[in-house]
Amino acid sequence: LRLKAKGAGMMKVQALRSDIVVDDLDYLPRGIIGVPDGWYANLSENPNVKQKSCGGIIIPLSELPFDDVTNHEELMSTWIYNEGDDFAAEIMEFVEEDGDINVQLRFSRLSVMSKRKCSGIVGRGVNQSIAINMLLDRSKDIVIMFGAAGSGKTLLATAAATEMVKGNKNFHMDEIIFGKTMDSQFEDMGFLPGTEHEKLAPWAGAVYDNMEVISRISKKEEFHPSNSIENEKTSFIELKNLGFFRGRSFSHRTLIIDEAQNLNAKQMKTLLSRAGEHCKIILMGNLKQIDNDYISENSSGLTYICKKFAKWERASIIHLDGVERSPLAEFVEENL
Repeated sequence: LRLKAKGAGMMKVQALRSDIVVDDLDYLPRGIIGVPDGWYANLSENPNVKQKSCGGIIIPLSELPFDDVTNHEELMSTWIYNEGDDFAAEIMEFVEEDGDINVQLRFSRLSVMSKRKCSGIVGRGVNQSIAINMLLDRSKDIVIMFGAAGSGKTLLATAAATEMVKGNKNFHMDEIIFGKTMDSQFEDMGFLPGTEHEKLAPWAGAVYDNMEVISRISKKEEFHPSNSIENEKTSFIELKNLGFFRGRSFSHRTLIIDEAQNLNAKQMKTLLSRAGEHCKIILMGNLKQIDNDYISENSSGLTYICKKFAKWERASIIHLDGVERSPLAEFVEENL
């Protein structure tokens, strides 16, 4: 039908309603919400606070400083924060009691979270600091990061994955699997010679670039791409083609899927179902840079996963705003 419509000269073709995940991306879970000044301080005097222990409290759902909580289930694992009051709190659970819905919150100090490092990398700003906390949270099986180009998605993902494999042994991770969609807005260069690793290397330039940054900042030569990716004896990052994931099972691995916005819902299901024991999946993408002609922002597999996993307590979703790559990249993202 698309080809017939194009041949007939139609300028626009309406997308199938069954493919649309959300009508408005503004309603997509963002994973982080700023709250008004003074809200945190007033909790100490709030008679509706149910419990105080271990940095956590339970309050009625109506006490959350949001205008609309009709879809409160999608707020699971969302972080609320206020820089002036130096706090961030994760929504841990919704508890129904006597017909009322209560919210369990776990509080942290932003000033402490902002100093947390993974492989030498420190978050820039609130969003990145909270993202690092999400990535290194062992209770989370999947972390979904979306945002503008240059917002730090790949750097944070590779730094956290490196920390899981080479740093904190409590994660029980043996290696990193890095996969990336092969869709491109530029002309394909044809077939590439060599092994699977050699064929994928040109597409995986982002992980090479970021491992160079991690190696330089952490001052660890073992993190340099020549050692972490290329050297067969010392490498702990494996480049894999997403097309060959079917039938595989990944255990004791951190699985990074880059440019996830180019995947559809069925492809996402195939990839995510590969997770085995002690496997953490990190999805990254920018819904403004979709290269697949048959996918839109509203029907992307990344949009689909954000909606489906928003209610699951073992998943974290975060939108990284701002461009940290350079002033030039920030200007391009905002003006071109």
